[in-house]
Amino acid sequence: MIRLPALLILLLVAAALHAETRLVVRQIDIQGLKKTNRWVVERELYFAAGDTISDTDLDAARNRLQNLRVFNDVELSADTTGRVLVDLSEAWPILPVLAVSLSEGEFTDIVNDPHRFWNSLYVLAGVRHFNFLHNASELYTFAQLG
Repeated sequence: MIRLPALLILLLVAAALHAETRLVVRQIDIQGLKKTNRWVVERELYFAAGDTISDTDLDAARNRLQNLRVFNDVELSADTTGRVLVDLSEAWPILPVLAVSLSEGEFTDIVNDPHRFWNSLYVLAGVRHFNFLHNASELYTFAQLG
């Protein structure tokens, strides 16, 4: 009979040790924005002032912000007073794009007939903008040569 209360106490202590520390958000400070609209970052946080969050929520928000491909570096931290700091480093938004393809045949056909290769070669060149209108939307423009 004594074993049951001891087991219950042990389970309660184990549950308390594994429980995540929750924090009420009092203030959200966003640093490092130069071009991106503030609402884009706020949209990806999934929490606002007054909400209760944990470290898991901060990690998920960091992953969502990184997946936008607009930022080189994303750091989220919270202190015991409820202040959440979002520190961002914006990436260069325009990247060149280059692709090569054949209109007919395969690259192995080069060995058999090199002249045919040059006649069926297409080159695709362009740019990709990852932060068009500063709201994390993408714009592509390409030119096909050949």
